Amino acid sequence: MKTQEQSRRNFLKAAGQLTVLGGVISLGSCIGGCSSDTTSPTGSTGVKVNLILANEPDLANTGGYIRRVFSGNNNNLPVIVVHTADKKFQTMTSLCGHDGGSIQAPSGGNKSICNKHFGEYSIAEGNFAQNVGGQVGPTLKTFLTEYDEVAGTITITF
Repeated sequence: MKTQEQSRRNFLKAAGQLTVLGGVISLGSCIGGCSSDTTSPTGSTGVKVNLILANEPDLANTGGYIRRVFSGNNNNLPVIVVHTADKKFQTMTSLCGHDGGSIQAPSGGNKSICNKHFGEYSIAEGNFAQNVGGQVGPTLKTFLTEYDEVAGTITITF
């Protein structure tokens, strides 16, 4: 015959096991939910997009930029193309990897800001797409951007 102490011990043991099981299920749901994010930028696809600079007056001067969707690329999310230095251009996603916010077009200075967590991301040549202020967040995805001075074009490789 079980004593009251044995019954209590078995109850507490079972309750502890249920708590651990519940935690494992919750963690598994979080990990699964995080890994199936459909708004994240896609990996490299090798697709190339050419821009004729004569048709892009906003990129004419250093510090100029455009924010644009190139259909079928970057999960159909906008990218930000920036004229970072003389004869240099760079491209980054507009999707913040921290919380899925949208990186806004530069609003002065050498940075763009996430509309959700207010992380600040550099648009300067030396540390392009890196978190430089505000709430900490991961470096943004960038895309190879090549300038052809003779043709007057830039090519973005997604």
